[in-house]
Amino acid sequence: MSEVRSYSAEAHEPSAADTLMEAFRADPIFRGVMVDDADYNSMAPIMFGSFSGLLMSAYGTVDVVEQNGAAVAVAQWEPAAMSLNAGLRMLVAIPKLCWAMGYKKSVMMLKMFAVLESKRHELGGNAHHLMTLGTNPEQQGKGMGSILIKKGIARATELGVPCYLESSNPKNIPFYLRHGFVEVGKYYPYEKDGVDGNGAKIEGKGPVLTFMYRELDGGNLGGRTGGAE
Repeated sequence: MSEVRSYSAEAHEPSAADTLMEAFRADPIFRGVMVDDADYNSMAPIMFGSFSGLLMSAYGTVDVVEQNGAAVAVAQWEPAAMSLNAGLRMLVAIPKLCWAMGYKKSVMMLKMFAVLESKRHELGGNAHHLMTLGTNPEQQGKGMGSILIKKGIARATELGVPCYLESSNPKNIPFYLRHGFVEVGKYYPYEKDGVDGNGAKIEGKGPVLTFMYRELDGGNLGGRTGGAE
């Protein structure tokens, strides 16, 4: 039986990190940095697990669909303003991730995060930010992503704020459009340097991140996902 619950490290790790890792395994943005499977398998659980713990502790904004005790779909949200608690935890999480990724890949990822943070405040304003939404590939197509995003939208609506996200895979954009988001910009993180995390040349502009925004009243309706649905 599937149930929506608040994330708990004790109950939902490592299944939550594993779910996000598999949901984003073919993601063009993440794999542009973590190109090799060995790199991805070692770095992704640290990244996804660290952010789940950080966001839940600081804001209580990580939701999961639980099935037989395991988290098979996960949504990570954050408010517009970072709390002191979150900031301190970030100072602990980032060095751990950088150590696992190595210098070159860390620099690539941190540069990307810096641009995304700037764009989030420019385009999203006071919106709740959907940082990550992913469903275990074996459970996709069952509406779990819709359940989780509706929960996050309802939470934001109750607080009187809109919603914002970056879609790292173009195939997920129709899913977000159906939930009232509209495209407000694009960013090609590998265009400037023209290489991936292994130094290999990237053709053209490379993979794209699409910035999307949902108005508080849902007026757009009709207008970080990995296998969102």
